[in-house]
Amino acid sequence: MKKNLFNLSFVVLLNAFFVTACNKDLRVGLTSLEQPSKQEPVPPIVDNPGDEIPINENPDESFPEICSALNFDGVDWPEDVEPLSQLAFALGLNVSGSFEGHSGWQNLSNNFDGQGVSMGLLNQNLGQGSLQPLWIGLRERSPWVLDQVLSPSQKKSMLDMLANWERSRAPLVSMSLEEDLSLEFEERQPIEILDENVDKKYGTFTLSQSSNSSSVQWSKRTLYTDSNGRRFRPEWRKALKEMASHPDYVTLQIEASQRIHNVAEIYARRLSWIQLRSYLFLFDIIVQNGGLASRHFQRFFDWYEDNSQMSEQEQVRKMLEIRVVDSNPKWQKDVRIRKSSIINDTGFVHGEKRNLPQEFCYEPEFVLYE
Repeated sequence: MKKNLFNLSFVVLLNAFFVTACNKDLRVGLTSLEQPSKQEPVPPIVDNPGDEIPINENPDESFPEICSALNFDGVDWPEDVEPLSQLAFALGLNVSGSFEGHSGWQNLSNNFDGQGVSMGLLNQNLGQGSLQPLWIGLRERSPWVLDQVLSPSQKKSMLDMLANWERSRAPLVSMSLEEDLSLEFEERQPIEILDENVDKKYGTFTLSQSSNSSSVQWSKRTLYTDSNGRRFRPEWRKALKEMASHPDYVTLQIEASQRIHNVAEIYARRLSWIQLRSYLFLFDIIVQNGGLASRHFQRFFDWYEDNSQMSEQEQVRKMLEIRVVDSNPKWQKDVRIRKSSIINDTGFVHGEKRNLPQEFCYEPEFVLYE
């Protein structure tokens, strides 16, 4: 498939969903997506992994499968995501996505957080300028989807808003992924609200750029029946949910999330962590908290000098302790609970008891990297 046409150089930071993982009882294979067999997946032994991660030296090798709450049918994965890396990526989307909302790819949230509208698994929104590129991607690559889900007047209104946003936004500055790692991104604010118009429990709460404010104002005028942006117009709610679940838009959601996956793997190499559980922790640190700064790595390596004998799981716990102190004190407890459920495999998150390896059929200590 084509490479992404857009430089989506931002960390997708938007949130809140839980679906019982095996309700749909889909399984995500590494080379195809198919209905599950009755047998439990067996993790393979990876021979000759090589220097780069992830690696698949033997294309016939039997990789494990996972139970997926997300439907990947008809989705095109990025060409440069190798099979074993695709497994981790799909699992990261499932696990972090299960904290982000109740509707998976169709997450749709109103203006309760001041972001206009949030949409998709990881809740890209207009206020942070992370949703407009996905809508533009659909306009450029799959315009027929807009024709299918939007009326002519809806389509014109959306396209006019996107054109205005493109004209007013600041030019994107190109930088390498390694350089981009030095940037720090806004951490999400836990918001314990859930009603029929809000499918998530998390949201950002300030506009990142004034150039996005016109998009937010468009959403308040257009998508809602009230001036505060709390009650969706039924025709817009239906159209946006249909758009969000279309395989072409799901493909764009995955592409927009690939940077999270890439950075998680860079972090894993830097920390010499090899286990699937560690990758899921790092993936969620980026999704919820914006990632790790150089000071977090330095504090970790200072500790590691005297604690190199600690297990990888204990090392991950230490990194959580280091990172959580830089979270807003108002939601440090929530960050700790969410991350601990990944580290310990079980927990009580957002009012629900979770057993993540059981829900998503994965082995936490499976070796991703050698």
